[in-house]
Amino acid sequence: MSSPSSSTTAPPPLPAAMSPRWRPWSVPVDITRMTREICGLLNRVTRANFDAVSDRIARWAIVIEADGSRAALDTFVQTVFARGVRDPARMELYVALCVRIIDELEGERNLWKRVDLYHVGNPLCSFETVIRLMPSAKFQGALVSGDTDNMLFLLVFLGELLVQGILYVEDVQDVLGAVLERVRKGDGNAAIGLRRFLRPVLKAFNAIHILNSLETTQKIQYVLQTPGLPNMIRYILLSLLDQVSYPQPSDAFNSSQERIEAYGFLSDDGADSPMEMDDEIDMSRLLQSCRERATIFFVRRSHSYAEQALLDLRPEHRHYFFQQLISDVLHHHDPAEARLVGSLWLLETTHRLCEEDHAFLRALEAELFALPDTVLDVPDACHLVATILHETPLDMQMLESLVWQSIPPEGKVRERMLGELRTRELEGEEEEQSRRNRFDRFVRDDPSSSTSAHAF
Repeated sequence: MSSPSSSTTAPPPLPAAMSPRWRPWSVPVDITRMTREICGLLNRVTRANFDAVSDRIARWAIVIEADGSRAALDTFVQTVFARGVRDPARMELYVALCVRIIDELEGERNLWKRVDLYHVGNPLCSFETVIRLMPSAKFQGALVSGDTDNMLFLLVFLGELLVQGILYVEDVQDVLGAVLERVRKGDGNAAIGLRRFLRPVLKAFNAIHILNSLETTQKIQYVLQTPGLPNMIRYILLSLLDQVSYPQPSDAFNSSQERIEAYGFLSDDGADSPMEMDDEIDMSRLLQSCRERATIFFVRRSHSYAEQALLDLRPEHRHYFFQQLISDVLHHHDPAEARLVGSLWLLETTHRLCEEDHAFLRALEAELFALPDTVLDVPDACHLVATILHETPLDMQMLESLVWQSIPPEGKVRERMLGELRTRELEGEEEEQSRRNRFDRFVRDDPSSSTSAHAF
């Protein structure tokens, strides 16, 4: 009789309860299906359904990380990142989505650590690692394609991701160096991109730490030493240097009253809080709201957002919003933003809201009155204001009357402003005449087109 150790009988099969369990990541992720669903979710994301949509996208991120497929992970990150750059109107939502994805992934990893204390996953194949590799590659791609708008929106998106801690300082060092090098060579678009990249950083609670880590002050000072730098670029860099040297992070409180209540500077019975402070607090809150809305408007470049901002304000307060828009245009030295603000007057809804209390004209009068002081810090202020006025439907006679009445007679600012308006008027007439000449030449060269054009 053979011993049990020498028996050749095969071991009995394991019970069903002891057989290897099915694991969800044993089925590969279908990249085509995943991409189609992620694109559909990104198309539908809004502020109202953000929680529901972001949960579904974050669930896909968890499944992809568990699968371990680098191809699926790269496709997922590329899709989310590209949408954040191409859709500036909802850029804030995409930044919040990236934060939500990372939070959900961290929560999933913590759950696994409860089961396996030494579970660390694969740090090289994670959402955070892949998105940190994006800045340099995407920026070089934008430069090669020559798409200026894409480059500008990309820099804004990188600044927002840096502020949220998704990107680190070392991830954007190469991009910042490339931008500054183009600025040093006289690229005005790169200077505007630098300002847009730093705009969210300057308002971050840790602005000083980020700016010091980027060595922004030293780098801007080095570029300013370049001989022959265009005046527009020099003005932008000087303005940025002032902001970088003295950053003003956004207030964590919505009003002075909330700060007083949080820190307890005043007694609870209100004996130390005079009633006359209420008006000052309300006005401070109103102006802060206008500043925030103006910043969001220039990031989104959405007329519908400006209309909603005006609807949320009382008619007697709407001129503060327009005044903040004009002030930001002068501060940013951006002609594109000047044309954007002027185009608001052409919209029927905005025009009707402005007419209720002459909000636009009141804002213009205030800025024109302060123009002699503004040109000391912003030498091209007259050109920018003229660009805004040229986009409005106001006739030349009314514009000249507005300038003549609003700007003080001292100095030559009034004459400079009138000269800029006349120059703009002549440029518009020449452009219209050139367009008519091209049309007449086309009609003369093509008789069949002429007949159809006149018939139309």
